[in-house]
Amino acid sequence: MARKHNTPKHLQKSFKDSLLTTEPNGIPINRENWSEKSQGSWTWIEVYTDKSYRCRYCREKAVFTAKEQHYAYEVKKRYIDQTRVLCPACFYIMHAKRDAIQAIEKRWRAEKSQLQNDVAFLRDWHEKLQDFQRYTHKWNNMITSLQKRIERLEAKEELNND
Repeated sequence: MARKHNTPKHLQKSFKDSLLTTEPNGIPINRENWSEKSQGSWTWIEVYTDKSYRCRYCREKAVFTAKEQHYAYEVKKRYIDQTRVLCPACFYIMHAKRDAIQAIEKRWRAEKSQLQNDVAFLRDWHEKLQDFQRYTHKWNNMITSLQKRIERLEAKEELNND
């Protein structure tokens, strides 16, 4: 059974109309500035408005502001269906961890012959990859490869010590 509204019918707004209403903190959308892929998407929302969400990592409340959406979708050309899942603090931490991994990978490329048997280096790299994965929720096959390499090297060390 449909729910009856207490408001007179002529004053009721549809769900679509309520989303199209410009709020004070709204920024008008300019679809021409979207990425090519986003321009193929369909939406009837006409303004960016602040969107509340919970951080996937720390569970704190956060807001994806209308200004941030405008910058992400129209300046940086991010895909329009992307939404924030990390609060600003966790997002910053995730990027710092990514930068640390990139520094390790750069060192690996430069010194691979010396580092391929360095258990401490490999273990540090492995731990950083595992920690980073907690923020992204994407599996990195390098985690498994490093774990296997570390196990082989530790087994080899044990044999040499016996």
